[in-house]
Amino acid sequence: MSPTGEHSTAFRRAGLASIHPGTPESPWARGESTFVPPTSPWISVLSSGASHLQPTLDASPGTWVDNDPARAQSIRKNGMHSMMLVPIRARHTTLGVAVFVRTEEPLPFQEDDLLLAEELVTRAALSLDNARQYSREHIAALALQRKLLPHGLKDSAAIEAASRYLPADVDNGVGGDWFDVIPVRHWPGK
Repeated sequence: MSPTGEHSTAFRRAGLASIHPGTPESPWARGESTFVPPTSPWISVLSSGASHLQPTLDASPGTWVDNDPARAQSIRKNGMHSMMLVPIRARHTTLGVAVFVRTEEPLPFQEDDLLLAEELVTRAALSLDNARQYSREHIAALALQRKLLPHGLKDSAAIEAASRYLPADVDNGVGGDWFDVIPVRHWPGK
């Protein structure tokens, strides 16, 4: 729910960087949910898949920023005057939106800046997607490995056996498995 009571698309801040210590430009920290008004360029970038260049970031009443008080205050307070939004897409899937704003540099973003940002985001998107796929496959491999391990040992009249699986490499779940059988009963007459 937005600050004005209307429903909005849910976004979560996944990453954050700034030339200023502590990233004062963002009202939201990494991991927090962020409000995005339905009339904002974020929504058009996600629905169209096309980047958005706003050479002059206008936070005056009547603009899309007017429906987002926290962002409007941050824009004014930090002197943000130009913005680019680039969809983060990999393998026909939208992973998010990269936001670039200018505060210190007096010149607004231009088409050349947008082309550079799109190239940077394309490369980052591929890396993010590779990491996402690796994580998914890694989790599946660990689950399969655990399923294939024996869950118990069969009883035997001659010996007692115990086992335990404790991976030597906790992150990858490999190695460290061994079995040892020790005779614990002596049969009479032997």
